[in-house]
Amino acid sequence: GHIEDFIRKLKELSIIPYAVIIDLATAYPKQVRKVYPDAIIQFDYFHIIQEIQRCIRNAIIDFRAKLSQPDMSEERSEIWQYKWKLLKNMDNWTIKDHRVMEELISHYRGTVIEKILIFKEQIRDIFDNSKSRLEAYHKRCLLSGETYWQDSYHLAKIMKFISSWRFEYMITYLTHPKIPR
Repeated sequence: GHIEDFIRKLKELSIIPYAVIIDLATAYPKQVRKVYPDAIIQFDYFHIIQEIQRCIRNAIIDFRAKLSQPDMSEERSEIWQYKWKLLKNMDNWTIKDHRVMEELISHYRGTVIEKILIFKEQIRDIFDNSKSRLEAYHKRCLLSGETYWQDSYHLAKIMKFISSWRFEYMITYLTHPKIPR
């Protein structure tokens, strides 16, 4: 394909990368390996998080749509008002954000809103706090064994995404510390 042709042109120019950071396109690892069999491959973190955030956002939108009764308009507005805070990394929440999120968790206990907040923190823990590939695989295994997220189509979609063959290239940085994620 045209990607492989481009990579071959780079090689003809004597460009031999130590590592290749790529987006999530399925064909990229195979095409990079054809030309640079020894190159380290890492899927870029931006696209990994973008995919996870898309699924979380869709879970929020679906939950909000289910609040269709006329007496639920306040809840629909509240969910819409705080959707970006729900997506935001907890480490970046202000003190006010923490108070608002505690109220949301209390009000929406047992719903997908609570599940999203728990799930995204466990995903973040895999990528941000794992010290090795083995630890990342172990945390992913523990999360896959949880049941709270399994009734959410969108959270299950995230789990399927991080349980795919792609995960190997999502956590390359854990084996090769010089590789940015």
